[in-house]
Amino acid sequence: MNKIYNEIINNYISKDSDFAIQIDGPWGCGKTYYIQNELLNVIQNTNKRPIYISLNGLEKLNDIDTRILLEVLKSKNKGKLSNLNPLASKIGDLWIEISPSFEKLNAVNKATGFITKFTNSKINLTEYVLILDDLERISGDLSISNLFGHIFDCYTSKNVKTIFVSNELEIKDEDYRTRKEKIIRRTISYAPSFSEQFVTFFKKKYPEKQNLLNFHKDFFISRLDKKGVRNLRTIAFIFDNFFEVINDINDELLKECFEQLFIDVLLLTDEYKLGKIVKEDLSDYKHLNDLGLAYQLKIKDKENKDTYATLFFQTYNQSNGLNFVFLKSIFDFIITGYLDKELLKQELNQIYNKYSEEEKAYRKLQDFLYLEEKEGKELVFKIIEYLNSGKFHLAIILKLYSSFKLIQERGYIENFNHNLEELFTNAIEESSKNIENIPMGDRFVMDDIVFDNSLKDDATYLKLSDLVREKAGVKQSNSQIDVIKTLFSDANSDYRYPERYEFGKLYNDIVYFKLEPLFFSLNNKGIAYFQSLLHNDVIRIKDPWQTDKLSKSALEHIKSFIEDNIQNQEIDNMRKKRFSDLLGVMDKSIKALTEPYKNRETN
Repeated sequence: MNKIYNEIINNYISKDSDFAIQIDGPWGCGKTYYIQNELLNVIQNTNKRPIYISLNGLEKLNDIDTRILLEVLKSKNKGKLSNLNPLASKIGDLWIEISPSFEKLNAVNKATGFITKFTNSKINLTEYVLILDDLERISGDLSISNLFGHIFDCYTSKNVKTIFVSNELEIKDEDYRTRKEKIIRRTISYAPSFSEQFVTFFKKKYPEKQNLLNFHKDFFISRLDKKGVRNLRTIAFIFDNFFEVINDINDELLKECFEQLFIDVLLLTDEYKLGKIVKEDLSDYKHLNDLGLAYQLKIKDKENKDTYATLFFQTYNQSNGLNFVFLKSIFDFIITGYLDKELLKQELNQIYNKYSEEEKAYRKLQDFLYLEEKEGKELVFKIIEYLNSGKFHLAIILKLYSSFKLIQERGYIENFNHNLEELFTNAIEESSKNIENIPMGDRFVMDDIVFDNSLKDDATYLKLSDLVREKAGVKQSNSQIDVIKTLFSDANSDYRYPERYEFGKLYNDIVYFKLEPLFFSLNNKGIAYFQSLLHNDVIRIKDPWQTDKLSKSALEHIKSFIEDNIQNQEIDNMRKKRFSDLLGVMDKSIKALTEPYKNRETN
């Protein structure tokens, strides 16, 4: 892969010279990997000894002399100095490190002797090749001019082969270009074939995974290329995560989900490395769990810009080969480092149709009208057994109710006169004992789960839907409920100011979690806080209805709740007047959130 680079460096080393050469390339392009895994061997094959030193954080010129001396001593005294502390880069530290290694001579005198010889050029360094990495990372207190001058005078001019390694894009020293020409004759732009570089890197880092590489090489390279990932450290992070994810997945399932899992790990790992997703996003997953909805609704943020989820959907989708599927277990793992393997298997089974016996029964019921009477009857009573033993996910239970109601009303099964409300209420309670049977509490998902338009007037169905909502809310939203309760408490406090709640969601969540009674816990200071909040977030915002799609109906509901219940509250006259003030601000906010009629006509 690096044949041309190796030939250039071989040619440089083989001839007398008083100049240095440079290997340059952006961070993460693989320069250091190439040096440590290939170039050092190339140099040793020329009968030279490489001395590799990082200039990162270098503050004083004599520190580099000490680092070079340390490497010389280590190479000449491998037995005695094999355990030398690599951090002993200062002369004083070096003395302390060397002293136990010399038995007959005074340690300090011996060390001083070496340094003196070194300083007076008594040590022959022409048998060495200096590789000075991280040129762009020297301390800001040390100029490039002084560094180049020192290296040239002490080493390069004396035919000591010198190779600088750098990322020129990050060198800010104004004198760099001028001084560079006086010491560096040739700059090698390190830009190897990504495909070859990736294969070399993969074989070195994951030698036990060669069969996997041979089978999936083109897929790996194409997806890394589409995401624009070139940094080898990031690639290592991606594959470390990926191998952890697929470690315990059975072969049959892995065949189906292999590529999707890699894409998910690739996207989320790189987004995490770029700082676009952080641990705070575990509360709402940046809405990546409902990308399609975010894109379809064209949801905007507070500044009327596309949300992260919308941009994510536009960038990574089926058209560019990076179609993302949200898996909570993967998102949590990338952010926290903890992989819930049971949750991962459950999510994959739901996606890739690895159905349990009860799920198979449910799916077979969808074709009930195609079954013969005996088979249909056996299936229904088998499903009732599963319902009574809590086998079904709550979302499936609601769909089963719809099928059972149809079967009962049409009389498809003779003498089928079960009390469906009792049967399905008990089934929900029994299934809820297993938390994995409870759906996620996200309102978009829940609205889809609990609402069947054909049953909108069915009282039993609505009761069951409310019960499922309740279970889902308890599972996922306890922390959210606590946040809202804390906000109300802090609003009343003289010592704490409430933390901001996500824009546009507060009032909707209050209604969703049935927390409207919290308003009657407000003291006069708390009421003033909500008045101020509405003024700042709604009334003073230009066209707030364009960015806040949730608050209007929620505020209408809250306003009605307060009006309907305030007379039943044991509060004094002033508090009632203050609530009247709050209702007035709510009314103004509702009007501000109402889209103008002329705009509704044109949209």
